[in-house]
Amino acid sequence: YLEKALTVNITNQNEFAPTNILLSSTNMNENLAAGTLVGNLTASDADGQDAHTYALVSGTGSADNAAFRVEGARLLSNQIFNYEVKNQYSIRLRVTDSGGLTFEKAFTITIQNRNDHPTALNLSGSTILENHPGGTPIGVFSAVDEDAGETFTYALVSGDGSQGNSSFNIQANTLRNASALNAEAQETYSIRVRV
Repeated sequence: YLEKALTVNITNQNEFAPTNILLSSTNMNENLAAGTLVGNLTASDADGQDAHTYALVSGTGSADNAAFRVEGARLLSNQIFNYEVKNQYSIRLRVTDSGGLTFEKAFTITIQNRNDHPTALNLSGSTILENHPGGTPIGVFSAVDEDAGETFTYALVSGDGSQGNSSFNIQANTLRNASALNAEAQETYSIRVRV
């Protein structure tokens, strides 16, 4: 008789569909450029080392798919998000394994608020009668900012239009003359203010 050790190979076949899609982050800061990474995608699949592809697909929860795109296993923004306009987006993703089996899942992407820059600076009055003593109120500053509840500080700063800064000062939000001004010597002053 003859005995011999033989090797039997088992070929893995794709038996199981993916069972979950995982997204490393579902939060994103507002005001970031289009193409910014939201999060990395992975899949749960009992087939072990199965390869996966990801795509945005229509279906329940896909209302905001156009605001995002998938590149490889990365979810990227397709636009600049503004928290004050909209702060939650609903997307639907599909993972497909190497055997063509799929799993779909809806995600909510939450936009995080960040401090936005003021968008306008206003002065309630810009005229003062000549010869008023220094410290006379001229006007009150106010600012526009899309972030609710902001408080503002105002300062005279150098730069274009700051030639007259030395003739004025700001106390809290009020513009005041630094000393008595004489219209015969100079009628207009240019100041530069930062909020």
